[in-house]
Amino acid sequence: MDDLQSLWNYLKERFKESLAEVSYNTWVKSAHPIRITEQNIIIEVPSSLHKDYWEKNLTTRIVENIYEYSGREISPLF
Repeated sequence: MDDLQSLWNYLKERFKESLAEVSYNTWVKSAHPIRITEQNIIIEVPSSLHKDYWEKNLTTRIVENIYEYSGREISPLF
């Protein structure tokens, strides 16, 4: 798997393109990648509200964008 920071930068750029600036600043800017394994990317978010938002609204996009980037199916954990 490619470097975690490179992948995270790619994901942030994709979210920047698809989300309104306020949404990006509220939900994405405050999140940070912790680790990546063969099956998961672990993402730290600042609150349970953020966790709920990511799980309901951004999980599918993460999976799709990681697949586009690396050709692998990796699921996020928050």
